[in-house]
Amino acid sequence: MSPRCPTPDCAAWERALARVGAVVELNEKWRCPNRAAAMALAAAGVPLVAGTDSHRAGNLGRREFVRRVGHGLLTDDPIPMSKQ
Repeated sequence: MSPRCPTPDCAAWERALARVGAVVELNEKWRCPNRAAAMALAAAGVPLVAGTDSHRAGNLGRREFVRRVGHGLLTDDPIPMSKQ
């Protein structure tokens, strides 16, 4: 078990995703997986990609959630969500 994933089921899920070569999307629209899960997945060696799930052109390129989670993966200093 990882400290970010406190249950055996969660840790097994991380290992299984890494073992099969899965890639997990950081989804802007649904704001998932959360920062803790993303960090656990990355620590297990699971690649993460950014996605918007946009259905309108005006939403393309707006990745506030993905930016915040990504920043948290690189540093111990998570940045807050901006209020839009």
